[in-house]
Amino acid sequence: MIITTTTLDECVVPDDPIAHASGHRIDGDDQNRWHDLTLYQLDDDSLVCHLEYFSNWEKEIDHDFLLRATDLADLRQQLRDHARSPFDYVRGFPPLPEYAQRQTNLIHWLRSRFGVTGKDLITDARESERMQE
Repeated sequence: MIITTTTLDECVVPDDPIAHASGHRIDGDDQNRWHDLTLYQLDDDSLVCHLEYFSNWEKEIDHDFLLRATDLADLRQQLRDHARSPFDYVRGFPPLPEYAQRQTNLIHWLRSRFGVTGKDLITDARESERMQE
């Protein structure tokens, strides 16, 4: 299967992922913005994580990225680095001073949820029978 991202990054991955985690539901409630993470192991045992951001808000588009890692420790570090990124792909609130705090709170909440989803992915990968270490 070929994954082509919104950043035009491209990678051939197996049809069957080794792990998946989604932030779409929290305590039984659907979220308006969330990340899905899907992990693939390539023939050379390296890992590719398809990181997808979804939004149900009008005028905010979905984005996706690929993270390439040598092993789970490397992937965990890349997920941490992404959680500290500016999250520029999140449109959120209008870029006006009166919305600045609300935008900051939104990004903080999304980073927190991304961290939980990333931990869920690593746990799922460690428990996967398909993961070859």
